[in-house]
Amino acid sequence: MPRHAERWPLALLLLAATAFLTLADTATGDYGIELRPTVDRLLAGDLQTFFAGAPIYGPSVLPRVPFIFAADALGAGWVGVYLAGAVACMFAVSGLAYMLDGRLKALGRARGVRAAVILTCLLAPVLTRAQLDLAYWISHTYLTPLGLKSCIRVSISHYNTEAEVAAFLAAMRDAVHGLRKTA
Repeated sequence: MPRHAERWPLALLLLAATAFLTLADTATGDYGIELRPTVDRLLAGDLQTFFAGAPIYGPSVLPRVPFIFAADALGAGWVGVYLAGAVACMFAVSGLAYMLDGRLKALGRARGVRAAVILTCLLAPVLTRAQLDLAYWISHTYLTPLGLKSCIRVSISHYNTEAEVAAFLAAMRDAVHGLRKTA
């Protein structure tokens, strides 16, 4: 029996779960504002404008290109093009879950542990999906349970201004200082 033959049901289940989890939510986050204009240029065959105008993470679209072009050829519209790219990303996550499961199986880990790793891989992108709140892209997954309405986030991209980064660092300094007082 081929090495992966017994694991085909898991692979198919992962692909189905990936498609379901991705297509069940059509929220596009900031795609329509940030990346869509350059993806539209890519779909029109204008590579120069795509690379010149894409946000810093624009080249991350390249592995998704076959999915994006297929959705566009099928007339899926811009949301469908976005979702096709999202499915491609989630297929990579499914591949990671499959490989981790294989390694855990080889190490003799229990099915429950393996299932928890698979679920973590599949659900992490869904549970941390950004939502629009008070003009900021933030995750309700973290803010609502904490009773917060907004937050400051720092990223390694162009999103934050120097003032936002300074406010974040000041808040972190105050938080660490406050923790030292209570310890």
